[in-house]
Amino acid sequence: MSLKDYLQLGRSHTAPVEMFGLAIAAYLAGIGIYFLPLFTLLGWLVHVAGFGMNSLVDYLYGYDKSDPSKVHHPLVSGRMSVLQAVLFVFGMQLAGMYMFFLLTHSAVSVAAFAGYVVFGWMYNILAKRNKLAAMFELGLSMGLLFFSLATIYGRVNILVIMASAYIFFTTMYQIGVCGDLKDLAAASLTGERNMLQDMGVRVLQDKMTVTNKAIVFSDLISILKSVALGAVAYLIQPAWMPIILVLALATFLYYSHTAMKEGAYNHAWRLKVIGMGEVWGYIIFVITLFPLMIYWAPYAFIYFFILPVVYYYAMNRIMWPGSGSGWAPGV
Repeated sequence: MSLKDYLQLGRSHTAPVEMFGLAIAAYLAGIGIYFLPLFTLLGWLVHVAGFGMNSLVDYLYGYDKSDPSKVHHPLVSGRMSVLQAVLFVFGMQLAGMYMFFLLTHSAVSVAAFAGYVVFGWMYNILAKRNKLAAMFELGLSMGLLFFSLATIYGRVNILVIMASAYIFFTTMYQIGVCGDLKDLAAASLTGERNMLQDMGVRVLQDKMTVTNKAIVFSDLISILKSVALGAVAYLIQPAWMPIILVLALATFLYYSHTAMKEGAYNHAWRLKVIGMGEVWGYIIFVITLFPLMIYWAPYAFIYFFILPVVYYYAMNRIMWPGSGSGWAPGV
């Protein structure tokens, strides 16, 4: 067992969204730019704690043991014991909670953070039984996490609410579409509930067939994400709204239809499409809020665009040196 095993358990390579997303939330709350790294660290802790718990629960329920794409995971391969995973996950959760309580100054923020914890646990423990409920549970969890950091001084406004709504819909899409699409071929082996499969999407002999119901479902959440971002843009500057709305709709619907395209399933290619869709979701979110960062724009660009890319590439090479590339690891 090594440090790399713990990083793999918490899926640390995908942490930039929380790391820099929570820094954005803190900035909306009025935190000075020199303190943003504290919230980036908090984002890393909550990501590793949440995904680590998800990896642990999936292993204990037997889903990962039956999934051939998970044979390299530290619990499945036997490189890490359940006890070691439990101690790590709960250690990260306690560290994240402690850090949050040091940073917040608001009862509203604490209540939202408590909701994040409760819905996060509900998702991890109950998610495989009802996938529709799982979308709402994790969506609420992540939306409340963003809201809790954006209200650490107790100031609640419509912009913060709509930005949190964007996080909510984005997470719903990641669970209901991206996650199920990624696991579609293995669903029959693991016995895990899969909403796309319930809607008639099938993978047979590496060929994927798609139903209109599934396409409408994917497009609907993509449109809701776009509308939430359009509302955020309008609240910043009304003239900014049509630009962001068109950009978001074009991008999210493109990736929705590309990911759901019929034909060869090609798991590695689908992972790349899903990953690029998530990257662009983050990029457009930052672009939407960028007018609020104009006075420190060069540094904001480095912090919110360059650093996430550097972290993502470096962590992929550290964690998965023999799988895929630094931009698209085959995991």
